[in-house]
Amino acid sequence: LKHAELNWWMSEGQKKAYQEKYPFLEGDVLSSVFSKDTLDLIDNLYTDEKNNTWLILDSKSWIKGVDEAVNYAKTNNLKYELVWGLEYRELLKKMSKSKGLIFFPRAGDTCPRMVIEAKLLGCELILNKNVQHKDEDWFDTAESCLEYMYERPEAFWDIIEDVWNCETPKTETQKPSQIFRIITPFYNTEGFIGRTIYSLKRQNNKNFKCYM
Repeated sequence: LKHAELNWWMSEGQKKAYQEKYPFLEGDVLSSVFSKDTLDLIDNLYTDEKNNTWLILDSKSWIKGVDEAVNYAKTNNLKYELVWGLEYRELLKKMSKSKGLIFFPRAGDTCPRMVIEAKLLGCELILNKNVQHKDEDWFDTAESCLEYMYERPEAFWDIIEDVWNCETPKTETQKPSQIFRIITPFYNTEGFIGRTIYSLKRQNNKNFKCYM
């Protein structure tokens, strides 16, 4: 595909920052995309019965700001628990029963999935400005967030189809050669590469090749 029409931004803040530096860039904000099965699971796990523990992601990556989050919890006498290495469903269950999430990334962590999951599960959130989607309208409530997340896959393919219709010849005989090519880079992914491939195979739109 030609031009810059398929730039994806994870947040309005990220889009603004890049377009200030590179005004020629165009594109749409996709935020984050969850499967319907995952959103259904999160919706079913939602409960108002919360404990008084704040969760902090115990990531080894410098950008996640673990030390800053722990210092905040200690300074404000908040009961907290570091979480890491849990199976995904178990992490969601723990979040559903926890008071909230503290997350202080050290740079633009534009639309972190764990923050969205915590919001959907009714957790309180203590975030810094580097969580760039936190002030967007769709993130206002758990309900608005859930509605928006359910719309994301369709929004993705709608944008793809709009570009397709503008860029491809209209004759049916030429269309089969016009497929989407997707590159999926990965590193140290033994734990979840199988799920990635499984997800690719389940896409409703089959008109793509994925290079891994």
